Amino acid sequence: MNKMYKRAYIEITNVCNLNCSFCPIDQRQQDVMSLEDFTKIVTQAAPLAEQLCLHLMGEPLAHPKFKDIIAICSNHDSRLQLTTNGLLLKRHTDLILNSDIVRQVNISLQSYMDNFPNKDILPYLNMIYDFIEKSK
Repeated sequence: MNKMYKRAYIEITNVCNLNCSFCPIDQRQQDVMSLEDFTKIVTQAAPLAEQLCLHLMGEPLAHPKFKDIIAICSNHDSRLQLTTNGLLLKRHTDLILNSDIVRQVNISLQSYMDNFPNKDILPYLNMIYDFIEKSK
């Protein structure tokens, strides 16, 4: 399917559960996108982009209606790419892995190391390895 754009980036929230030194300081009030606004955006973006990418300033898995976000993308037959710090991955593993529309999950390992430099990274990595194993 040839669409005008490879990807359209949608920031469903600017709320993040970390405070990374490499992210620019966001002066905006923390907020999540309403399902109504998200539906409007997906309706416009889906015909134009091969993939919708949930990524920018916030942690997409922190959106309280993440399950509904996935359903809206599915209703519009939109391929989805997620970028996450991975800390909330366990909460959404079944939803993500059982979805026909999630094409790619990017996990920022740098975010964990930046926020927890003195904490053992092994439990975090094991959680990510478990996610990878379940995805096979």
